[in-house]
Amino acid sequence: SVEANIISIEGTTSDVKIDNIKTNHLLVETTTGDVTGKIIGSIIDYSITSSTTTGDNSLPGKMHGKENTINISTTTGDILISFTE
Repeated sequence: SVEANIISIEGTTSDVKIDNIKTNHLLVETTTGDVTGKIIGSIIDYSITSSTTTGDNSLPGKMHGKENTINISTTTGDILISFTE
């Protein structure tokens, strides 16, 4: 697992897999590729912004939660993120 205050990942044509991360602020941006993985904590611990033009998205497009943030965007790809305690 990875624990950090801020995690920022940017790519053009690549899948991004995050597995068992704990962070206060997560930013993932990719043009073509899936974003998948698990975040340690509860979805209500985060304010979330997520978007994909072509693909499935397991996160809400916009959700106001606590001060922690998740921002994930991809143009062509799925966003499949789950939470675990």
